[in-house]
Amino acid sequence: MLTVAAGLTIDFLAPAHRGDVLTATAAETWRVGRAGVYDIVVSNQNGAKVALVRGRSHSLTGRTVIPEPAKETP
Repeated sequence: MLTVAAGLTIDFLAPAHRGDVLTATAAETWRVGRAGVYDIVVSNQNGAKVALVRGRSHSLTGRTVIPEPAKETP
């Protein structure tokens, strides 16, 4: 089964600064059938929230990713 992004929103809450250490924590908020919703919180080293992200996914049945054939080297 192939799962693809169906949508994404990002709310920037505060600026990140050079030298900040950012951490993203993600959770699957909802999943039913072939659809899912995921929430991500991005925080800096002080624990302050920098951004909130909400992503949506959709699974495609009967589809797979087919890798490209290996290229021969001369």
